[in-house]
Amino acid sequence: MLIPRTFELLLVFVAMPISVALLPRRLNPIPLLIIAAVLMLAMLVRDPTFNPACFTRLPRLGRHLMGILLPLPLMGGLMLGLLYLLAPDQLFKLVRRKPRLWAIVMVMYPLMSVVPQTIIYRVFFMHRYEVLFGRGWLMIAMAGLAFGLGHIIFRHSVPVLITTIGGFIFAWRYTVTGSAPLSLLEHSLYGNLAFTIGYSYYLYHGSVRATESLTHT
Repeated sequence: MLIPRTFELLLVFVAMPISVALLPRRLNPIPLLIIAAVLMLAMLVRDPTFNPACFTRLPRLGRHLMGILLPLPLMGGLMLGLLYLLAPDQLFKLVRRKPRLWAIVMVMYPLMSVVPQTIIYRVFFMHRYEVLFGRGWLMIAMAGLAFGLGHIIFRHSVPVLITTIGGFIFAWRYTVTGSAPLSLLEHSLYGNLAFTIGYSYYLYHGSVRATESLTHT
């Protein structure tokens, strides 16, 4: 089992994102995420060792909500400082120039992007490859790295860096809670914060150039 699982992981979570990044045309990742999430969910449902309770589990809700919310101002400040150093003209650009689009992103990003990514990189990855990495810090590290590498399709080091850090956080939350909703909430809050601050410059449809045309007036 170990060799086939290792090959599957390398194919799906390493070779495929790199291949997409190397395509001559940049692709909208949302349809790819949804298709992958549906296929992986179907595999999980057919797996007798998978416990679907992770989709409804909310342990120690108040404690974990505080754990999610309290670091947000600090993390937001760090993200703000990084973008100020890298691309200060992009700070809050989407909010300032396209507030209606920003509002749509705040709603649609969690639904269309975070939900499938939670299935792919937390629920599926951390169940499917437990046989390789166990349930502890090695699994959290591998899930975080896989999540970051998935963002290589944006063809820039910044999305890979910030999403790898985020991947560690979201994987840790899923590990300690066994709760997809809590991991999804944390991911959504950080993602919406990133888009609000101005990281759509790096993240929108995998194309810096597309974002520039989208937010330019």
